[in-house]
Amino acid sequence: YKLSVLSSDSMTHRLRLLVLAGALHASEGIREDDNSSSRLGTVRAGEHGGAHWHAQVVPDDFCTKDGAQVKKKCLDGGLKPLNGVPHLFFHELISMLSESEGEGVLSGPINGWGAMVDVKLQSLTCIAGHSRKAKYLFQNDGTRDPSSVLVHVSSTLASAEESCTKPLSLRARLTAPDWTGSGWSSSSPGFVFSFNRFHDPPAVRFGEDLIYQASSDSATSVHMFAHRYAKREENFKDSLTWHNGLLLEWDHGRFATVIELAWLNGLGGYKGKSNWYDDKNSQKGTVLYAAMPSEMKAPWNSARNEIRILDIEAKTVEEFKAYLRKYSEDGTLPQGEQRFLEPKFPIESGKVHLYRKTRADISRYVLNYNRARGQYSEINSNCQTFAADFFRFLTGKTATVTTNVMRLAYTPHPQLFQQEPTIDV
Repeated sequence: YKLSVLSSDSMTHRLRLLVLAGALHASEGIREDDNSSSRLGTVRAGEHGGAHWHAQVVPDDFCTKDGAQVKKKCLDGGLKPLNGVPHLFFHELISMLSESEGEGVLSGPINGWGAMVDVKLQSLTCIAGHSRKAKYLFQNDGTRDPSSVLVHVSSTLASAEESCTKPLSLRARLTAPDWTGSGWSSSSPGFVFSFNRFHDPPAVRFGEDLIYQASSDSATSVHMFAHRYAKREENFKDSLTWHNGLLLEWDHGRFATVIELAWLNGLGGYKGKSNWYDDKNSQKGTVLYAAMPSEMKAPWNSARNEIRILDIEAKTVEEFKAYLRKYSEDGTLPQGEQRFLEPKFPIESGKVHLYRKTRADISRYVLNYNRARGQYSEINSNCQTFAADFFRFLTGKTATVTTNVMRLAYTPHPQLFQQEPTIDV
């Protein structure tokens, strides 16, 4: 792109148009052919501070009917587990409400998602009439006792066909406790996790627990990388999409570590299929997903971010180059097995010049950044801005984002790595 110098207002307008036309960065692990559109918007931060989800509640005979949605959402006569937009049958909702000890709190897990437990049913809506507008069938105002909620919802489901268009499907709004807005558990806030692939057994740790369970290994060097995604058919958006991250080397030399920012639950919602491990497409599942605690397994959230600290088999720059080459167009794999397109590595390299640079220190810096800048934005808070910020912080050298258009919007925030979170958050 050749962009002329623009005023701040016209520049912002141009950037918004370009973002609408195509992404300028990428969230690692999420690909067009993964039906990602079905997952977008299924989880957000609720008004009360916690997460809230939207799920579809369908009649018990839903999977016996014909139609494209049935084929996508059902398997062997039942609902597929882990649907991007969680689904549950009428009878499942009633069963959970009958066991509820609170005001419509569902024990879960909803549709097999381990993180969707102890969620409160806030409302039920459906599409009604020729206008196809949403109609509220049930709203939980918090004043009903548990038995009243059960009676009201049971009556609502029984009469839904009279009020809603067909095929019948109700949307449930579910809210989670306040602490879910800050982390995967109430005792360890922060949407940052590490995968210690070479522990016995491999382990995933997250949040503040990273500080107390980290080793004393010291970081020595850091290198920035970028790549596009290998796809069978590339559209205009794909041609602008770049993912950036960092490779960190340690004094022990046994392995290196990829550090990257992406959508919240981008791996937990994608069965742990990371591009940085050979077993990504294993029919047995990935070692990463097996090691993940259930509370990390939820539909992904494109409005929030997580930061990943992933130990990989490559130990050196040359070995990481070889891995990128293996899964790129320059390797010998067929196109369908390729992961990276036009990988660039290293874009920048430098020594970690900090005095405090143990794994615990690295975890502290990244947690600080996530707690201070937890949103995900296509314009100014994404994988490219994080990688540039962290490289600047670790090395004291200049670094920037990959795409020319992003450079117009990029404002460095390396100071956030030292900004401690407040105690009451």
